[in-house]
Amino acid sequence: MIDRDGDGLVDKTEMVAYLIRLGEHNDNQQTNRVLEKIDKNKDGKISLEEFWEYSEGQSMMVMIMMMIIIIMVMME
Repeated sequence: MIDRDGDGLVDKTEMVAYLIRLGEHNDNQQTNRVLEKIDKNKDGKISLEEFWEYSEGQSMMVMIMMMIIIIMVMME
């Protein structure tokens, strides 16, 4: 599960922990760039609405990868 505290949002700490579990965390700069792109209201957290707004502008491959992540999260 990405949202460890159950508040319905994903903050930087939760994102880093999830990326580490996936073996995809390279550095904090990468995480900061992702957060900056998706976190439109700049509260340091990604809401489901922000996630979907971001995903709408992405390529089909990115969309497929995002759906795989969502399915993996639902299965945890």
